[in-house]
Amino acid sequence: MAEPTHSPKPALQPLLGETQSESLAQTTCSSGCASPEKKKDANTQKLHISWWLELSALALSLASLGALAALLSISDGQPVSKWAGLSLNAIVSILAGTSRASLAFVISTCLSQGKWNWAGRFVGPLIDFDRFDAASRGAWGSIRLLRTMMRQPHWASIGAFTVIILLAYEPFIQAVLTLQDLPLVLDSANYTQFSATELDSNQPPEAGPVIGRSSRLDAGYWNPNTTPPVGMLLFPGPDGKEMIFAPDFGLDAPEDMGLTASVWNGFSSFVTPRNLWPAFSCVDLSGDVEKTSGNLTLPQGYQRPGGWVLRKNETLPEVSNKDFFAHSRMGSKGPFAWTKHEIPEVGLDLTNYDGASKCGSGNDNCPDTYLSVTFTTNPGRTINFRNSSTLVLVIRYLEADNSWKENKTVWQDTPVTAQECGLYFCINEYETSLERGVLKERIVNSWTDMTANSYNSPGGNVSEYREYLNNTLDMHPYYTRLPDLQLFIPDQRDKRSVKETFNVTQTSIVLLFDTIRRGLEQKIAPGCANCTGGREGTGTFIYPSFGLNRPSGIVFGVGEGGNVSASVEKAALSLTKWMRDRELASSPARGEATVMTVITRVRWEFLIFPAVVHLLGLVFSIVSIWETHSLKQPAWKSSMLAALSHAPDGVLREKLREATTPDDIQEVGRKNKVIMKHQDGGDRLMSKGEAE
Repeated sequence: MAEPTHSPKPALQPLLGETQSESLAQTTCSSGCASPEKKKDANTQKLHISWWLELSALALSLASLGALAALLSISDGQPVSKWAGLSLNAIVSILAGTSRASLAFVISTCLSQGKWNWAGRFVGPLIDFDRFDAASRGAWGSIRLLRTMMRQPHWASIGAFTVIILLAYEPFIQAVLTLQDLPLVLDSANYTQFSATELDSNQPPEAGPVIGRSSRLDAGYWNPNTTPPVGMLLFPGPDGKEMIFAPDFGLDAPEDMGLTASVWNGFSSFVTPRNLWPAFSCVDLSGDVEKTSGNLTLPQGYQRPGGWVLRKNETLPEVSNKDFFAHSRMGSKGPFAWTKHEIPEVGLDLTNYDGASKCGSGNDNCPDTYLSVTFTTNPGRTINFRNSSTLVLVIRYLEADNSWKENKTVWQDTPVTAQECGLYFCINEYETSLERGVLKERIVNSWTDMTANSYNSPGGNVSEYREYLNNTLDMHPYYTRLPDLQLFIPDQRDKRSVKETFNVTQTSIVLLFDTIRRGLEQKIAPGCANCTGGREGTGTFIYPSFGLNRPSGIVFGVGEGGNVSASVEKAALSLTKWMRDRELASSPARGEATVMTVITRVRWEFLIFPAVVHLLGLVFSIVSIWETHSLKQPAWKSSMLAALSHAPDGVLREKLREATTPDDIQEVGRKNKVIMKHQDGGDRLMSKGEAE
C-alpha cells in the first residue's frame, strides 16, 4: 500500500509594520482599482473589438441604401441613353444586393448571439437554444423561432421576422424602376444635330421642322391664245329643251411634271399604307354582287394579227380576258365551265374558268384575271358618290382572293372582294407631331363643302351644262374659263379656324384629270378588233390581261400592288404631299420637332418596404449588441467551439447521447429546461433541476 504524501507546512510570515501595511494598501489599490472613466473606455474598446465586423457591415448596409436613394433621385426623369456602359438597373442591383447582404449578415450574427443571451437570462427548453441557432441560418429557422416567441414573447422576434421579409427585398427593388416613353421637343441646336444624322431632307437644318401651308392650289396655266376658236355644243337642259354650250377649243394647259409625278407615285406598284387619313373612302359592294355560272366552247377560227374570227352562232369567250393569245395554251376548244361575279348596275364583272389557276408564271399567256376595274370622274356614274361636288376619281373593282392566285382554292369556291373607292378634294384639320423625322397626323375635322356658285360661270349656260354632266369637275374635252373651285369650313363647326376657305384653280383641276387620263390610256396592238379598254368611261380594265391587250399604267400599278384601297390611299397621300411641297418655300408652316425618348421613372412607394426592413434590422441589431454588452456576455455568436465548450453535462448529456434519431433529440430538447450557470470556474448549460 502506498503511503500518503504530506505537503510541508508553510512558514509563518512576520507581521507587517504600520509603514509596510500602508505601503501594501497603496500598492494594491493602485494596481487593482480603476477609475469609472477607465472602466467605461475599456468596455467601449471591448465592444468595438467584439462587434467591429457587424458594425462595419451595418454601416455599409445603410450607406448602400442611402446611395441607392440618392442615385434614384438623380436618375428620376432622366433619359436612359445617358447611362453608357453599365446600365442604371445594374447599378441599382449592385447597391441593393450589397445593402441586403450586409443587413442579413448582421441580423444572422445577432440571432446567433441571441441564444447565449437567452440561455443566460431565462430558464427554458433546450430546444429554444437550437431554434435561435437555426434562425440565424435562414427564413425557415426564423419561422421556428417565431413559434417559440409566441410562447414567451421577446424582442428577438423582430430579428426573426426581418429575416423572413428580407425574401421580398429584391422584388420590391426591381419594382422601383420603370420606363416611360416621353416626347421631347428639340431646340435648334439639337434639331440641327438630329437632322444631320437621322433625317433625309432637302431643307437646311436651320430652317427647323416645316411643311407647306396654302389656302390656294394654283398649278399650271392656260397657253396664251389671242384668237381661240369657239364652237357650239347642243345638250338637253333641265326642262328637256335643247340648250347651247360654247366651249373654248383654244384652251390648253401644259403638263405639270410635279403633279404627274405625284399621281404616278400614288398609283405605283409599290404600296406602303401609312398611318394617315387622306381624302379618300371605300365602300363595300359585296351585297351588290351576283354570281352565275355556265359552259362555253371556244370559237374555231382565228387570224394573225387580230385574234378570234367569229363564225355563225359563235361568241367571244365569256371570261373577262377574251384575248385569243391568252387562250393559246388551253389545249382544246372545250366545253369549259366558268363562274362569273358581276355588279349589273355598273356593268362590272370578274369571270374565270372553273378550277385551279391557269397561269404557271408571270410570262405565260393565260386567261386568268385577278382584278376587274372601272374608273370614272363623273359622280352620276357612281353608286355611293353621286352627291359629291368635289369628286376627282372613283374606282370600282372586283378582286380575286390570293388563295386562288396561290393555287389553294378553285375558282368556283374563291371569294371575291368588291369595293367602290372615291378620291376627292377636301379640307382636313390635323393634329400633327414630328417624331424621329416622321410626320404623325390625326384628323380632327374634315370638310367637303363647296361654296355656292364656285367653279361656275353666270352666263353661257355653263351651270346647266355642268348639271347635265352631273356636276362633274371634269369637263374634258370641252372647256370654258371658270373661277376657282372653293371649299369652305362651316363656322358652326370650327370658329377657331384662321383660314375659312381653300381654292383650287381650274388649271390645277384640268391638269389632274389629264394626268389620270394618260395613266388610263391603253395601247392596243394593230388589228386587235376584239380588244377592250381605252379611256375612262369606255370599258372595263383587267389585270394581268395577258395577250395583246395589255393593262394601262394605272391599272398595272394597282394590280401589282395587290391592294386597291391602299393604292387609292397612297395616291391621296402623294397628291397631298405635292400640294404641301409647292408652298413649302413661299408659305412654310413652322412647327416643333419631337423625338420619343425613353426616360427612367422612380416609383418611390416601392422603396418604403426596403426602408422599413432596414429600420427593423437596425433596431434589432442595436438592441442585441446592447443586451450582450449589458449582460457582460462574451460575444460567442455562431462559434461551434463555444457551443461545444458549454455543452450540458451529467444526466442531460446522457439523455442526448441516448437519442438515436433527430426526432428523439428534438423531443429531449423540448422536455428538458436549461439555463446558463457558472460552475467550476466556467459557464455551461445546466438542466433546471441540476441548477437548483
